[in-house]
Amino acid sequence: NYTPYTPNEAALATSYGTGDSCSAYGNRNFYSYYTDWFGQGAASGVLVFDTTEDIQFREEITDLLSKHITTGVIGHDGNIHYYADNLLTRGQAAAFLYRAAKTPNVSQTDLDANFPDAVGTQFEKEIAWLKASGFSTGASGNYLPDANIKRGEIAKLVVRAFKLEGKSTSMQIVDFKDVGQTNQYYTYIKKLAELEIINGTNGYFYPENNINRGQIAKVISKTLSIP
Repeated sequence: NYTPYTPNEAALATSYGTGDSCSAYGNRNFYSYYTDWFGQGAASGVLVFDTTEDIQFREEITDLLSKHITTGVIGHDGNIHYYADNLLTRGQAAAFLYRAAKTPNVSQTDLDANFPDAVGTQFEKEIAWLKASGFSTGASGNYLPDANIKRGEIAKLVVRAFKLEGKSTSMQIVDFKDVGQTNQYYTYIKKLAELEIINGTNGYFYPENNINRGQIAKVISKTLSIP
C-alpha cells in the first residue's frame, strides 16, 4: 500500500530518476528542486496536496512553485501547503502576476503614485506595479487589496499584464453563454478562451464568481506556456 503522490522507497532511491510501477514523483521532485535551490534548511517537508482542488491542479501548482511565482505555506507539520480551494484576494493576484512577469522594477515614483489603500500593505510594491503599468485602474481610487477577485477581473489583468491582445489564437470560436458582447470583460475572456488558457464549465464562464488559488495557478501556468 502507498499514499498517492507520496514517493515510495524506489522513487526516493533514484533522486530525479524513475522508480518502480508503484512510484509517484510529484512531491519528491518538488522537494528535490526546492532543496537544490534553497538548501536543506529552507524547507524540511514536501509539498502536500490537501484537497481535491490541490490534486486537480497539482501540475500547475508545482509549475508555479518551480518558477518561484508562489512559495506555498509552511504548515505546522513542516510540509508545504498551497490551499488551492482558498479564494484569491486582489493583493495576492497582484503578487502572482508580478512574479510571473519576473519581478520588474518598481520605482519610488511608482510607489508614491500607488493606490492609497495599498500603501503599507503586504503587496504594496506589486500593486504599485499594476497601477504604474496601466494594468489596473482600481475601484473608485482604491485597489481593495483584501477583497476577493472575480474571474472576469483576472481575465482582464492577465491579458493586459502579459500583452496577449496580439497573440495569435486558434481558429476555434469560443463564446460563453453568460458572457455576451456587452459584458465589460468580454474581449479579455474571449482572448483567453481562444488561447485555450480557460475553457469554462458546460459552456459557462461565471465571470462574477470569485477565483480560487488553484484556478489562478492553472491560468498563469498556461499563460506562461504560450510562445
